[in-house]
Amino acid sequence: ITLNGSTYAAGTYRILTVTNAPSIAGSSLSLTGGGTGNNTIGAGSSVTVGRTSYSFQTNAGNANAYDYVVAGQVVPVKWSGASGNWVSDQSNTSNWLKVSDSTADNFYAGDAVTFDTAATVTTSGTISAGAVTISNASGSVGISGTQVAGTSLAKSGAGSATVGSVAISGTTTVSDGTLTLSGGSLTGAITVSGGSLTSSATGAGGITVSGGTVAANAAISGGATVSSGTLNANAVISGGATVSGGTLNYGVANATSGILTVSGGTVAIGANNGSVTTLTLSGGGAITGSGGTLTTTTSNAFQKG
Repeated sequence: ITLNGSTYAAGTYRILTVTNAPSIAGSSLSLTGGGTGNNTIGAGSSVTVGRTSYSFQTNAGNANAYDYVVAGQVVPVKWSGASGNWVSDQSNTSNWLKVSDSTADNFYAGDAVTFDTAATVTTSGTISAGAVTISNASGSVGISGTQVAGTSLAKSGAGSATVGSVAISGTTTVSDGTLTLSGGSLTGAITVSGGSLTSSATGAGGITVSGGTVAANAAISGGATVSSGTLNANAVISGGATVSGGTLNYGVANATSGILTVSGGTVAIGANNGSVTTLTLSGGGAITGSGGTLTTTTSNAFQKG
């Protein structure tokens, strides 16, 4: 039986159901093709590649059903060494250590990765990680080359880090140090509580700033919340904005859209014009400018608390 396409993700896939099926063990059936990673898997057997196993077996609850089961595990690994190449699923143990016992290991797709010391890293091929943590207390981590995909991205520690193109499906958090993203996309929420984030990656889950400084150089949807620190909106942030402290700077015209609520802190539009549907100004909030005009697009849209 040939499974076309790319290697299947982890899961259980029904291959066929027959009436009065004989035992799969010892039969001449086998699976092959791109869907198995071009492996040949005999009936009732399995093949393990890296951290993933591929098996062709009888369904546990239905003896007449044959399933293809893909199962993998995630191993936390950390980078070791001043420089090196980050390649997926290769026998390259010179730069990776298991977090659990510091023994040499490889990086396999889905692994959680940590960079806790200064390093220069060059990626090649498809890099698809789990959680990506950069926690260097000093020095700089530089990651460049092919795009780095991950389920989350976190920067802590006082050191700096620069990452080329990213594709982060979950949250991006910055609590300390400096993080620069050169491009790509951030699908989940962006949260900055300290340090500095300069991002040219688009965002789809909104941004919350409770400390530190952010330069948002690419469009973000999902709105913005600023309670402390500084958010420099150098591209459009859609979905409204709430400012209760700190500063929201307009770096471009119409840097925010939707409802703008200012109950504290400052919205500084500078020389840029802005347009919002509703503006609410209360408490100690302030809106400042140096030539720019902020307008509302609906009647009776300005509310003073």
